[in-house]
Amino acid sequence: WQKEQIAMAKQNWYVASALSGRREYFHLGHVDNNKVLNYPVQSFAGDLINTALVKLDKLVDWDHTKILLQVHDSLVLETDDPQGTAKLLKDCMEQTVSLGGFSMHFPVEIKQGTNWGQMEKL
Repeated sequence: WQKEQIAMAKQNWYVASALSGRREYFHLGHVDNNKVLNYPVQSFAGDLINTALVKLDKLVDWDHTKILLQVHDSLVLETDDPQGTAKLLKDCMEQTVSLGGFSMHFPVEIKQGTNWGQMEKL
């Protein structure tokens, strides 16, 4: 896969996200192999979380739940209803994606706590 990605980037001068088709272009005749290999993976995770956020936006009571931080494919929220919000997160974020004849399931791990050191799985 890595060799194929690098060869395609050198031929096309870009690398693309598998889900959205979004592209990262290379200019001045320089293809950065790290970017070639990182971009499809990171953009895939970004596409998954963007899809989940669109679904989540329609269901969450934003008067009682706030997104504090997004780190790649993770969300940090503050909410008055941890159990209810956890169920919505799981329903919206857990996905099975079919791509290239393969199906991949992406489970969700949900934790709660008052700080990073006290996080416990829900």
